[in-house]
Amino acid sequence: MRKIGFSTGAVAYGDFEKALSILALSNLACIELSALRMSEVKILVAAIPHLRLESYSYVSFHAPSSYSAGDEAWLADLLYSNVPETWPIVVHPDAISDATLWKRFGRRVAIENMDRRKPIGRNVREP
Repeated sequence: MRKIGFSTGAVAYGDFEKALSILALSNLACIELSALRMSEVKILVAAIPHLRLESYSYVSFHAPSSYSAGDEAWLADLLYSNVPETWPIVVHPDAISDATLWKRFGRRVAIENMDRRKPIGRNVREP
């Protein structure tokens, strides 16, 4: 049986607490905690220790979909130190400027395939 869930960003744009409240009424096994904008990432990371996620058998964390090259090291350090090691961290390939910053995550990094609106990462042949 496939495990099905939602991204908090898809359920309540920019409001993970509201999304978790809505999804608590469901019987879903998976959740993606979404901080698609840099303004959301510190708030969501700070909330991680207090979130009630016991009902989910799979939790992932979606990193911001865009950030400056100057913010990349800070973001990678924040996520590496504060997101549980068992959670995959979803990253957009076109947001990565310095792949060496993400190499230490190993299998924790999940590079998301992109849709036709993006210039790269739409299939395995593209960088």
